[in-house]
Amino acid sequence: MRRQVSQTVRRTRRERSNMADKPEIGKTYKVINSRKGTFFMRVTELSGDFISGIVVDGFARALMSYNVAYVGDPVSVRDIHSLFYECAAEHRFQPTGEHGG
Repeated sequence: MRRQVSQTVRRTRRERSNMADKPEIGKTYKVINSRKGTFFMRVTELSGDFISGIVVDGFARALMSYNVAYVGDPVSVRDIHSLFYECAAEHRFQPTGEHGG
């Protein structure tokens, strides 16, 4: 039974890595991440399995409080742990300063 589960997980990861709707640099996305929660991010870099950007709304959770990313902070997420939804025009805004101030 354990073997069947691992094969299912591998197939799912392979399918997700082949998705046509990869995030694009410069666009803003609603990110739903299994580890960091839900927040809005403007993508600045695509690097293998990792996608980096700036938090533009909400905040990215973390295990340690000093690693929480607020508006204007850089954040990186793994593609495999995340779903990306392109935002409507009203969500495409520039962060105004540290922690949204």
